[in-house]
Amino acid sequence: LLPPLFVASAISTGAAVLILAGLVTRMKKIHGRTIGRMMQVDAIVIVAELVILSFYLFSLYKSGIPGASESMRVLTTGVLAVPFWAGVVLLALLLPFVLDVAHWGKKLEGHRTVFATASVSSVCVILGGLILRIVIVMGGKI
Repeated sequence: LLPPLFVASAISTGAAVLILAGLVTRMKKIHGRTIGRMMQVDAIVIVAELVILSFYLFSLYKSGIPGASESMRVLTTGVLAVPFWAGVVLLALLLPFVLDVAHWGKKLEGHRTVFATASVSSVCVILGGLILRIVIVMGGKI
């Protein structure tokens, strides 16, 4: 389940980079609808990412592979628990999902709150995606 998790994360972070690029280059007036749709795509991918991450953790817990359940414990309650829960679950998944859904279908043109929300959500996804990769790799090494 690790490859699908990384693919979902890559799609989400890729969408976030595209959203930020559109916002930073002031293309929001021209492509506001596209950026709005990218936010919707990101919200959907975040749900898939949450589901895959849940199945990944469950598979580690139930796995008979030596060290797998220990890796899960390191991620969820051990040394990497704070980066995992705060950085991955909250920063990369829950916060961006709430922000994306809060402005679902709203136009970007002339709305500073939607512009700011899209920016914050995208930055959270990018940083959280980096933290996800770090904690997964470190969790396997500890």
